[in-house]
Amino acid sequence: RLCESTWPTLLEKARRSGNANKGPQERCPHICFLDYALSYGCCGLVVLLVASGGQRGALSLPLGTPGGAALCLVAAIGGALLQTGNACMQKALQLGCPMTTLLPLQAALCVVIGTTANYCLQPDRSDPRLLFSGVFLYFLAILSSSSAQLRHQFDAGSDGGPKGSSTKYTKIEEGGLEAVAEPEDAGADARARRNRGLAIGAVGGVALGGFTPAFNISVNDQFGWSGGARLSVWGANMNFSLSF
Repeated sequence: RLCESTWPTLLEKARRSGNANKGPQERCPHICFLDYALSYGCCGLVVLLVASGGQRGALSLPLGTPGGAALCLVAAIGGALLQTGNACMQKALQLGCPMTTLLPLQAALCVVIGTTANYCLQPDRSDPRLLFSGVFLYFLAILSSSSAQLRHQFDAGSDGGPKGSSTKYTKIEEGGLEAVAEPEDAGADARARRNRGLAIGAVGGVALGGFTPAFNISVNDQFGWSGGARLSVWGANMNFSLSF
């Protein structure tokens, strides 16, 4: 949980690099994300080798049968969904969407969609009343947190001036010639960018909601695709990370 709660901040810190001489600079978010994806893949390989005791068959995957290949594909799709959600988060942050709003939004969508799908896959392993009562309370807390954050930004006038007011330019006459100041509405532009970031973040939250059910299917094979040649948790995780 500690790792899950710190990685978005660390990734954002890596994007906003800088030094004492040149001041703050922004790295390309795609490069930061590539570093993240490569490191996850390397860690997945190391964990697989360690968990299997370094056995020669540790990397073997059930690709010889259509069902085994389907499970590998589902695991890879789960990894692609996770990385789509993470990439959407990075893009939304770049557009100015605050992390205190973005993370709750994505977390709510991830939990609601993922929990519902996983319950449908394995209904006998959970009490639906307790499960969905917890999901509802979690979703309510997320909505309260997000609305409080947005209200605070509105009251603070973060869009440029109190209550989000902006400067309007008028026509000026100088020496008999008309000079028109270039219209600029930084506040409206910032709001538009942030709203676009929220929309991208919502798409990412929907994608995040699908990665745990995909991983669940790849390991437990609820549809009986493999005919006994199931993926181990570590093998599924390797497919998961390779798709990054």
